[in-house]
Amino acid sequence: MFILISLLIQVSSLEMTTSSVSVIKDNKVESYFSPDFSSEFQCHESSSVSESSKSLERKFEVTSDLNNTIITIEMSSEYDYVKLDAPNSIRINNGKKTDFDVKYSCKSDGWDRVSMKIKEGDREPILVKWQKYCGNEGGFDFGLFGLLVCAICVVGFAADRAKIVSSWQEDIEDGADVLTVYHAIGFVVVGSLFLIILFFFIKYLAIVLEVLILIFGAGSIIGVIDELNLGTKFPQTTILPYFGSTLYVAIFSALVSLCIVTIYAFTKNWILNNIIGLCFAYIMIKTVKIPSFKVGGLLLSLAFFYDIYWVFFSQYAFGANVMVSVASGLDLPIKLECPRLLSSAIPYTCSMLGLGDLALPGLFLAFASRFDHINSTSYLKVMIVCYSIALFMCVGVLVIFNHPQPALLYISPMLVFGMLGFSLYRGELGIIWKGLSVSRPLTAYEVPMEEMRNR
Repeated sequence: MFILISLLIQVSSLEMTTSSVSVIKDNKVESYFSPDFSSEFQCHESSSVSESSKSLERKFEVTSDLNNTIITIEMSSEYDYVKLDAPNSIRINNGKKTDFDVKYSCKSDGWDRVSMKIKEGDREPILVKWQKYCGNEGGFDFGLFGLLVCAICVVGFAADRAKIVSSWQEDIEDGADVLTVYHAIGFVVVGSLFLIILFFFIKYLAIVLEVLILIFGAGSIIGVIDELNLGTKFPQTTILPYFGSTLYVAIFSALVSLCIVTIYAFTKNWILNNIIGLCFAYIMIKTVKIPSFKVGGLLLSLAFFYDIYWVFFSQYAFGANVMVSVASGLDLPIKLECPRLLSSAIPYTCSMLGLGDLALPGLFLAFASRFDHINSTSYLKVMIVCYSIALFMCVGVLVIFNHPQPALLYISPMLVFGMLGFSLYRGELGIIWKGLSVSRPLTAYEVPMEEMRNR
């Protein structure tokens, strides 16, 4: 009995903190100080603590329930870019907190992986890992520039094509895809409810949501391939069970989309992610229609406040940032990704732009495109310039403050006030507020969406 009590007394709890952040708790290393570097791949970095070249040391505080115990420390770096200086051992007296420093001295440029092996008495050693950068920092990430250019080109192209009725759109129910004021309000209400549901039940819904998005993504890829009008160039058909006479082109597009989404599902490749996401945004911009400035302005205004609340203020109501929690918990093609090209960028990290920052502004630009097509105006050019300025403003603030920015915070007011100002300059505010109108018949495949419903 005495031996058992002695053993229980000797069982200690080793704890360590750094900058008031837990490193070891109850003899277990926290996940962000125990990353699995072997599982990293592009745009899927490990959740590791990373230190910049400006950091010259890291201070740790360690405590143990055992009195007068000695803890040994062994430091190492994987690539030998940094020289590490730390005490070989420390003594903890009477369970008090004991400080020690790990000092850095860079030997060459690059990211290094630092390991600290801690051993207390006869216990199994505990391994703590993090990343350290050596070298010059700063500069502009041209990968981010490429991401913005891609977004501007796709949104502008999709908006310009929105005035053309595709073959797959002729069977869409008349008026079923036209937004109203109630849809704009519903977007904020339903979107908020959906975010809350995902915040609490994301681990149960993630797989279902991924399957649904990949199905819609496959359909979007088929729709984009159909935009090439390959069926008119290759009209050959074959007979398929249950489908009857089917174009070879249709079979080809179905196989291509199936291959892309299947490979993505298993690899999570960032290029395939972008292909699916861009196709999805393109089809949405081309299919869903804003009929007037009243509806479009309301949609973007509500999206503006929606983004602000869920990004900046949701943590006060839910204890955590709902938007960030949901976005980081879902690995889906609902964002554009581009590898960060700066040498100082954390390995495998990517710049990201949400599809909502393409699709919602794209709907507004598509309205401008159809309005231009009917009334021979130039609103689309103005909107593309406003959209581009807004994106680069967002990036500028991100770089200056080194904090992620909700893009709609800049895009929404820029587009709304841009169209408002241009319409006032032309004396057409009343016309765009009322919306699209039919003025003349057009040839096939050059029919604006709104006119198609009036033929």
